[in-house]
Amino acid sequence: MADVGIVDGVLHIGQSLQADRANVRAMSETKEQQEQLNVDAQRAERDGDLARVAELRYGKAMELQKQLEDANQSL
Repeated sequence: MADVGIVDGVLHIGQSLQADRANVRAMSETKEQQEQLNVDAQRAERDGDLARVAELRYGKAMELQKQLEDANQSL
């Protein structure tokens, strides 16, 4: 018969790995969003839409950076 403590430990490790994978996936998606945001900001800057540039760089970019930091701390 398996020791209950060992089984609980294995289950906990499995759950922890799943949570880590989810955090890594979220970080990857956030980085992709940051890259797209940068492309959009560059395009808006070329078009002379400075209000849009400010919104992207100082609004949405900051939000994504915060999400990335939060996900990174969760690891």
